[in-house]
Amino acid sequence: MRVIAFATLGVLLALASPRVAAAQEAAFLAIPTYATLENPSASGYGRSVLNKTLSAGMTKFAMPALTHEDVRYVPRGDGSVFSRVAYAASRSIVTRTRDGRSTFNISEVGGSFAAVGLSNIYYSPADRTMSGTLSRWGTQVMWDTVGNELKEFWPDIHRRLRPR
Repeated sequence: MRVIAFATLGVLLALASPRVAAAQEAAFLAIPTYATLENPSASGYGRSVLNKTLSAGMTKFAMPALTHEDVRYVPRGDGSVFSRVAYAASRSIVTRTRDGRSTFNISEVGGSFAAVGLSNIYYSPADRTMSGTLSRWGTQVMWDTVGNELKEFWPDIHRRLRPR
């Protein structure tokens, strides 16, 4: 039963996150065609789903294949809370190569930038500015960093929440 509940939660989060991203862009970039939490827009939601899909494809598949990076997040699991937060955040900038050496995370930084650059194809000309593109890139990297933090601390949270 727990597996079904967890899978259902994952599906709900996957469907909700583009809506939140669309509302965030509407608020910070003042793009009137984007969805807000109060006023959903199919085009804003669709763009957010496409952004998320394009970014995942570039950062988890295309760029790692070219750069030979291992972009899987490996939780640290021990140490102080601060050191674990710093470690999780650093994984957006630093990753491992397939042979285990630390390297600049071209897959995350460059892959996100490539995805955002490609996404300009389906944004209106008014939204294809350098500041808009850089803002969307920063947002992509920020959400990936938040995901790393959740991956780092979820085992601890799960342990505390589960009934004994």
